[in-house]
Formats: sequence, structure tokens, C-alpha cells
Amino acid sequence: MKRIRYSLIAVFFLVTILVGTHVQGAQDVLFQTSTFDALDKGVAEGEVTIKNLKQHGDFGIGTFNAVDGEMVVLDGNCYQIKMDGVAYPVDDSMKTPFSFVTSF
Repeated sequence: MKRIRYSLIAVFFLVTILVGTHVQGAQDVLFQTSTFDALDKGVAEGEVTIKNLKQHGDFGIGTFNAVDGEMVVLDGNCYQIKMDGVAYPVDDSMKTPFSFVTSF
């Protein structure tokens, strides 16, 4: 009887841990477009729009097609930082060859 009770307790804890890990893992997602290695090898044109990117997270970094400035995604808003150091809001139709975002 004790053996069955301990087995049930062990199964309960195992299921609790697995379910807790699955729920937590669903929130801790990093969405990435392409890889830095591809960007480093000259793949500077992407097909992912900023509108699509923002559906996967509200915080992140990256670049734009033709490596036209640095991308900063903050609070769900996407900005393009150009050579002058100013952060310009971008249109949702712009595309990115390399970026990653998460929900923060």
C-alpha cells in the first residue's frame, strides 16, 4: 500500500513539473529571422515584414534589408537607428533579413 502511495506521489510531482515547464516554456520564446552567419555571408535581403515580426514579440534587435541601420524593437514599436544616431519609427511594410524578438 505504501509503495502505491509513493508511486502516486512521484507521478503527481512528475506531471506537475512537466506541466509547469511546458507553460513556462510557452512564454519564454525567442523568435529569430535567419542567422547571423547568413547575414555575415552577405544574405542581406529578407522576407519577414516588421508587421509579422511584431506578432512574435515586443522587444528585440536586428537590421533591415540591405543592412540599412540597426533595428530596435521596444514596447512593440520598431525603430531604425541610422548613421546619425537618431531612432526613426519604421513602417510595418519594411523587411528584415536578421532579427530576433521576444515578449518582455
